[in-house]
Amino acid sequence: MKRKIAILLSLIMCMTLVMTGCTKSWDESYPYSKYDFDDLVQLNSYLGLEIDMPTEDELAQELSNQLLGLQKEFATTQEITDRAVAAGDTVVVDYEGTLDGAAYAVCTASGKQILIDTAKFLGFDNFKSQIIGATIGSPVNFTVTYPADYYDSSKIGKSVVITLTVKSISVVTLPELTDAFINEKSEGSYTTLADYTTNFVDELKLQAKKESAWSAAVQASPIKDYPQDEIDRLKKAEENRYNKLAESKSMTLSEYLTSLNIAESDYSTKLESYAKQQVGEEILLYAIAAKENITVSKDEYNKVCSEWESNGFASEEAFKNYYPLEDVITRLLRDKVLTKVADAAIIKTASTT
Repeated sequence: MKRKIAILLSLIMCMTLVMTGCTKSWDESYPYSKYDFDDLVQLNSYLGLEIDMPTEDELAQELSNQLLGLQKEFATTQEITDRAVAAGDTVVVDYEGTLDGAAYAVCTASGKQILIDTAKFLGFDNFKSQIIGATIGSPVNFTVTYPADYYDSSKIGKSVVITLTVKSISVVTLPELTDAFINEKSEGSYTTLADYTTNFVDELKLQAKKESAWSAAVQASPIKDYPQDEIDRLKKAEENRYNKLAESKSMTLSEYLTSLNIAESDYSTKLESYAKQQVGEEILLYAIAAKENITVSKDEYNKVCSEWESNGFASEEAFKNYYPLEDVITRLLRDKVLTKVADAAIIKTASTT
């Protein structure tokens, strides 16, 4: 759990790291060093900006999500063999779908794990409820229809015939959130649940302040030009990320996009939009760093390598292959710049009526 907390906070702070190769020297590898920032961004005020902070309800919801995630991480599973599928069960199933009489790959999978709850599955409202009552090894047939709010308008109202076989049934039991549980799973870093929740909320507020201040800075300084080479670099990296995520879930890219409610026709546009937004933020990041003389040293880079090695990489070389030099620099610099901007930010006072 200790490692999970560190990774969570790192993800809140850091933008997506780009997975590309690197053989350049330290100076040559410093991102955006070849550009004149006056040509790329109109650098306006970025210190002393007014910002909003999360409400108490929003912080409470984030804490609730974190604690539930913690329980799920250490949940226990009991295999069920003597009854049919019931609400709340987790099942492993094989299923095949046909649309307009033809095989439909989007609704075909083998060894798929599904939690029988009320959430949609593959965009259908009632797919999961149709599995309730099924028994292991006995195929069931049912029809599901794309609802009116489905993201792909060409599918709305169309029905898919499903043939599904349950391979296994299990019940997941969440552990109770106690002081002893927190102390054990954090390896003594937190002795009570109260200590853990206080620390999490404090860190959440800190990261929220950084991100809110950064968002205000982005709004205040318009980008003049987006270098196409940088857009292409980040677009390729994001495309690789989608492919890796699809592979990790044993899905084709098409299936994975469907699970995210992304139409294939919109995929390329989405990648372009993402890359352009990221390039804009990186330009501003490096422009502020240059003006404030904020840099990243080799020692800082090496320290990060050794820390990530101790958090799961097989070797320092493995870390460097996964996170190239330029991307680690960007991550470290981003934290420094966001800290600078956040420290100078002014939190808005809630209005009263």
